Amino acid sequence: MQNSVTSDALKSARTPYNPIVRRHMVEQCMLLTAGFENIIDNAGDATGFKLRIRAPYFRGVWLTVISRIELTVNGETFERDHLSIAYQGNTLSMDEVASAESVHWDFGDALTLQVNKPGGLVPGIQMVSLELTLLPSHTPIIARSERMITLVR
Repeated sequence: MQNSVTSDALKSARTPYNPIVRRHMVEQCMLLTAGFENIIDNAGDATGFKLRIRAPYFRGVWLTVISRIELTVNGETFERDHLSIAYQGNTLSMDEVASAESVHWDFGDALTLQVNKPGGLVPGIQMVSLELTLLPSHTPIIARSERMITLVR
């Protein structure tokens, strides 16, 4: 019995530029819904927000291989100078992440991405997109994830 998919279709589906093929199961679980909340200072004012993300590579990665994080919430993109990472009890700016040679982000572990945004986000449903570029020694990894997440507070 012949398969309904032709070999030409299989070859074209295997290209690295096909977003359907590049969307791995791990990337779908990269953005976590738990822990998505505004950051409130001692005066009760929102200074930003935070969300938890999982490593998109099954071996985990050293934080130093994180080359780029592009976070977009409801169409607003946040640049690296507004981002910091909290992991294993330490909070690091993106510049500090580049030199955190001894910190390994294990597969399955969540790190917290903190965003400096005065006033935070309005509670409700948010469209969150994340593109994470990792540059390990063997090949670049570009992981993308997008989902609607509810911000409760």
